[in-house]
Amino acid sequence: MGGASTGCTPDIRFVASFFRKPLVAFTAVVVVGLALIFAAMTAFGGTSATRSPATPKILTPAQFRQAGERIGRSVCLQLKPIVNKKPHSLREVSSGMRRITAVFDRMTREIDRLLPPPSAAPFIQRLRSNLDVADGAMRRAAHLAETHQWRRFVLFVRSPYFKNIGKRFGPVHKGKLRCGRTNVTTA
Repeated sequence: MGGASTGCTPDIRFVASFFRKPLVAFTAVVVVGLALIFAAMTAFGGTSATRSPATPKILTPAQFRQAGERIGRSVCLQLKPIVNKKPHSLREVSSGMRRITAVFDRMTREIDRLLPPPSAAPFIQRLRSNLDVADGAMRRAAHLAETHQWRRFVLFVRSPYFKNIGKRFGPVHKGKLRCGRTNVTTA
């Protein structure tokens, strides 16, 4: 019994030090997720509750913008309960990472289904490239969390590489995720 607890002591200390800090690692993951959401919302002009019709033809710029707004709003609403809730255990961190990865997979599939106007092709290529980088980083972080490689997880999400992923999409906004309309005008 004494030998078993001695072998686990370094890991327990690491986990305890991890919790003393307000789950900085998960916060970094959340910041990257928020950056992706806000970048998509900014790129497509905010959010809207309107839905664009799903057609096999090339979308007009207005239809493309509406589709982007719908996707951004959907992703925001799916991520809001995940990122606005502070995890209280490493199991919750792992579960949150799995859920965030699933949301980004759905978002990527929806973006791939769009047939953008020719004028938006360079934007879509750049967005797709940035999403691929972010997806790879999120999957790596999720894998490290799911396999309980906590030291590597913390090192990875604190690394400059991981922290700079969100900057590929524009300025990073910190704080609680809000999914309200961003382009509402007052009369």
